[in-house]
Amino acid sequence: MAAGRRRRIARRTAIIATVVVLSLAMEISGFLATPADLRPEVSYTTLHAAVPIVFAACAGIAWAIGPNDVPARLMIAFVVMWIPQSFYQVIEQVGWLWPILRGIDLTWAVIAGILVLVYPRGWLGDRFDRFIATTALVASLVNFLAVLALAGTDAVPCDCVPNPYRIAEAPGLFALIDTGYRIVGGALALAIAVRLLVRWVRGSVPARTVAFLMPVALMAWATTLAVQAVGYAAGAPPTWSSTRCRSSRWPRCPSASSRASRTRATCGRAWPTSCASRARAPTAASGPSRSRARSATTACASTGGTRSAAGTSMPRGSPSTRRRPVGATASSPSRRRADCRSR
Repeated sequence: MAAGRRRRIARRTAIIATVVVLSLAMEISGFLATPADLRPEVSYTTLHAAVPIVFAACAGIAWAIGPNDVPARLMIAFVVMWIPQSFYQVIEQVGWLWPILRGIDLTWAVIAGILVLVYPRGWLGDRFDRFIATTALVASLVNFLAVLALAGTDAVPCDCVPNPYRIAEAPGLFALIDTGYRIVGGALALAIAVRLLVRWVRGSVPARTVAFLMPVALMAWATTLAVQAVGYAAGAPPTWSSTRCRSSRWPRCPSASSRASRTRATCGRAWPTSCASRARAPTAASGPSRSRARSATTACASTGGTRSAAGTSMPRGSPSTRRRPVGATASSPSRRRADCRSR
């Protein structure tokens, strides 16, 4: 083996190892920095971490057998841009960094789309491919500038410090650009899938036999991206895997009349203990509700149970009676009956 080839293999191996370590470091550090009650499932985190590793391995194969280096380099770029959302918990105090990452954290989708168009030749085939790639790059640049200039701390799933690049508070304009960027990305993904489906149909029989799953996989990928983009634009409840939690770290406390079942916020975040205790606090009955309150108290005293936040009688062993604020101590049955009669 020539010395130049050995150096080239060593350099490419070092690049692949570096990007894999970088990706795993972001994934693991983000998982550990996230509070335990907000962490995603370990199975999801493992699957999320495996995606860039697969692309890194494919980059090594593409470097070895590809006609040029463009596909392999795009695969390496994909690994670097595969930024987990939990990583914002690590950099939430680094004001100059999180807006930049927020502006490029969807670039992996652009790279994947361009990679599909250029593989395995290494260049864009015709005017349609160049139009798709140019549109995706321009949309990504506009989104990046919009994040730097307009994004606030509610645009990331962490308690980040203020954006130092922000020049104006325009949440409506930022939401419009952010949603439009995702919708454009979903439309481009569908266009790429249809384009490659047409190529597959026009291909030779041996080529279609080898890549018989490609149309199904591409259509499933493109349809999933389009559905997520439409759901994001329609304000559907976000999930950890695809979108960000748009609420703050601790939402506003519920009113005292809220039921105990409303003591958890959206995106799986729990209310603070003070909010939960306030939500469970009974309110003074007035008017027609006094008779119902007296009947509930009578039933409570006769059964030895406690009254729930909704004003109904619950037995002593029910789950509602076992949920207490942090720091509360268990009381005896006589103490519970005394508290119930005092109401």
